[in-house]
Amino acid sequence: MKDEQTIRLPEHIIEQVNKVAHESGQLTGVLGCEPTDDAQLQKLQEEIMGIPKTLPPREQEVHKTRYGPDDGYSLTLEIEG
Repeated sequence: MKDEQTIRLPEHIIEQVNKVAHESGQLTGVLGCEPTDDAQLQKLQEEIMGIPKTLPPREQEVHKTRYGPDDGYSLTLEIEG
């Protein structure tokens, strides 16, 4: 008898997969063909860069210091502290 195991993904992973599929479909509509990995990456980067703008000013400053989108350099939490 064959042992079968079901691997259950966490809900947030399923939501992310669904979002990527949705965005890919939107890009297909805009481009008129399947989006390349580069096109998907560019779209994702645009979304990620927009996230800090939704944060309160203090959290924006912490985000900039930690991830360094302004100067391209990031600090570790040890250096930042």
